[in-house]
Amino acid sequence: MKVPKVKSSLESDVKEKMRSIYPMIRQIYRRLAATGLAGSTFGIGWNVYREFITQTLKLADHQTLKPEDCDRLFIAVNVNKGGAQTTSNEFNSEKSLVRHEFLEILLRIAVKKYFESEKVNSETAAIAKFTSENLEPYY
Repeated sequence: MKVPKVKSSLESDVKEKMRSIYPMIRQIYRRLAATGLAGSTFGIGWNVYREFITQTLKLADHQTLKPEDCDRLFIAVNVNKGGAQTTSNEFNSEKSLVRHEFLEILLRIAVKKYFESEKVNSETAAIAKFTSENLEPYY
């Protein structure tokens, strides 16, 4: 997992907050990953991800987070190092999100939607707001 740089929170605080919501994220991932098989592993494909973000969670509001931003985040998070499928990433399809990538993309979405738009003053607060307003009602 590529760790996004934090600006106003301590990295340890962000990790602890993500650790506290991980069981919920894992359950959501299991539901979404079960809807499709990408390659030889379970993962969340582009269409399932896009539907989850735009229709289920209704995150793309065209102001603080646009659908195009969600697409760019999918591409940025899903880049496999080393280009083509190698031994180290043969179970990580370039067309789907595996669990650690799903965790990373939710973190990036929370930061983009709430922290970068200055609705909250720290990344940790952005994660908390994202969890309470978006993930918990779905969960």
